[in-house]
Amino acid sequence: GAEAGASLELTSAELPKAALALHEVEEILASADLLGIEVVDAQLPFVRVAGEAVRGQAHTMLASAVSDQNQARIGTALQVFFNLG
Repeated sequence: GAEAGASLELTSAELPKAALALHEVEEILASADLLGIEVVDAQLPFVRVAGEAVRGQAHTMLASAVSDQNQARIGTALQVFFNLG
C-alpha cells in the first residue's frame, strides 16, 4: 500500500533512474484515460508516494550538496530534476 512506499529510500545511483521511470509513468497516466482500470487504480497510491519520495530526496540531496559544495551530488540531484521533466 501507500504506507509501505512512505519509507522509500533510494541511493544516489538509483534516484535518477527512479525519476526517469516515474516521469514515464506520470506521462502515460496524464496522456491516457486509464482511470477506472482496476490494476491502474491499485497502483496510483504507490505512484503518488514514490513521486513525493523521489522529489523530496532530490530536494534534500541538492540542498546538502550545495551546502557541502559537492559538485558530483549537485550534478546527480540536477539529473533527477531533469529526468522528472
